[in-house]
Amino acid sequence: MRRVFVIFTVLAFLAVAAHCLYFRKRENVINKRFVQKNLQNASSEEKLFFSHVLREAFYTSPVGYTLFGDKPLSVIIVASKPTLSSGYYFINLAFPLAQKYENLLQASNFAILIEEEERDSFLYLINKKAFHDTVQQNIEIFRKILGQNITSETLLNSILRKTCTLDVTLKNSSALFGILFGFGVKNALCYDRRDEIDQARIKQGFPPWRDTNSLDGMNDKEVVRSNMERQFFITRLNQKNLLDKVTPSSGFRTLQDELLDLNKKLTFPEGRAEPPGILASVMLPQFCGDPDSEETKELLKKYRIQRKLLNKIVRQEHFLESVVEKFYECCED
Repeated sequence: MRRVFVIFTVLAFLAVAAHCLYFRKRENVINKRFVQKNLQNASSEEKLFFSHVLREAFYTSPVGYTLFGDKPLSVIIVASKPTLSSGYYFINLAFPLAQKYENLLQASNFAILIEEEERDSFLYLINKKAFHDTVQQNIEIFRKILGQNITSETLLNSILRKTCTLDVTLKNSSALFGILFGFGVKNALCYDRRDEIDQARIKQGFPPWRDTNSLDGMNDKEVVRSNMERQFFITRLNQKNLLDKVTPSSGFRTLQDELLDLNKKLTFPEGRAEPPGILASVMLPQFCGDPDSEETKELLKKYRIQRKLLNKIVRQEHFLESVVEKFYECCED
């Protein structure tokens, strides 16, 4: 009797799972058809506008590496009250439409998540496969911070349900954000440790060993202009909840010694300037890391290869259609 009950339970579970997968896939197909139908019926001026929006997004943020590459997560930051000096002209104009149709911006492989705050709004693009792979490869780090029961599936579901902000879901961990942004595991952990020591210095009133309003000789405004994901970390500099007491890591006598060592390691390996030319070039993902490490060298090598592909895609005549097709590529008609 017990054996029959177990078999029945397993079959019921599989039936429910199949039912959910069917309707999720069906929803993705409906979303794709709706977007494609509206795209077909759009005027040439409307298509041109949305092409400008997407090109601006590709040029000023790393979303292309998430859509056409293997970067798990990218973010576009939009000022809640944009001005002429805010930048991102077309993105600011189109953002209300993204908010209105956020439910349509979900697909089998990708999802868009929009969060609004008082000063800024955040549009996250998630590559689901890359997200699952990255979390699974670093599951011990994620479990150490988020709890032993976390899995890539439960974490992604929690994020997409939007029961709380992504900051809260990831416990405002610079390490987890850095890993998901594709900055490298060691780089993310080093940045998180430097952030922790910096915050401890501020909280405990330690001497100002370095100017925390400067990164690699850049002031906040330069950092914000150079890359959206740098801005993301700058805006969260003072939001992290830390232990009241932070002690030096093994091999360091004082926190000051450890901080100085981290500052020597962590720079922006790719520099600030983009290649000159009449045609703009898609920006490389820019992150704080150790330029001499194999991890950073491999990341930059991979992103340079992906940038060549993105530069070709962004200059295509049917760029808009290519982006839509890629976003919904696993949706069968």
